[in-house]
Amino acid sequence: MKRVVVCMGCCCPQLGGTELLAQLQEKLKERKDVLLQDSECIGPCSQGPNVVVNNKILYRAHTQEVMNELNSAPTQEEEE
Repeated sequence: MKRVVVCMGCCCPQLGGTELLAQLQEKLKERKDVLLQDSECIGPCSQGPNVVVNNKILYRAHTQEVMNELNSAPTQEEEE
């Protein structure tokens, strides 16, 4: 299973994290191979919104960048 974590710490929601999470929820609602979560701060706050796709951190993330990374990333089982 692939994992996407959107930062909802102190700054990321103000920098677009809330909208990003909503967009990803909509795009990923049919995907059974992806776990979408929110998280406390994954820093650095000034570069938000920050997202982790599996183990890779994306700074100043936007929806298409997250989807591209998600579609190219191996599942966590494949990484182990």
